[in-house]
Amino acid sequence: MKIICPVVVWLPRKTKPPVRFPLNQNKYRNAHHRVLYNAKLAFQGEVYPQLRGRVVKTPVRLVYSVWLARRGSDLMNIGSVVDKFLCDALVHAGVIPDDNHRHIRQVEFIFAGIDSKNPRVEVEIQELIDI
Repeated sequence: MKIICPVVVWLPRKTKPPVRFPLNQNKYRNAHHRVLYNAKLAFQGEVYPQLRGRVVKTPVRLVYSVWLARRGSDLMNIGSVVDKFLCDALVHAGVIPDDNHRHIRQVEFIFAGIDSKNPRVEVEIQELIDI
């Protein structure tokens, strides 16, 4: 199963236009917990349509192919936050029962290239044979 994840979400505000929130560790560590909750909800809103009605037999391997907006970006800065939000979304949507080591056995991050018009993270969820 393949999922396309955003690297930026737009957070609604009551009286002002939505604000752009990049999904990276630098922004994540400095943001207020309420902002992070709203970012997670916005992320889930974008990936849930791809998850609806899907169930994967665990254990699984997650392969993240990261398309950066520009050269010099830190792969894991983006990957760590997208991984956290996606694993929580997979559990919440019922795709996997939990995001612990029993269900997610392997995680791999790959630099896929530069795409300044459509930066994204493509995630391949691969079922593993449990011995």
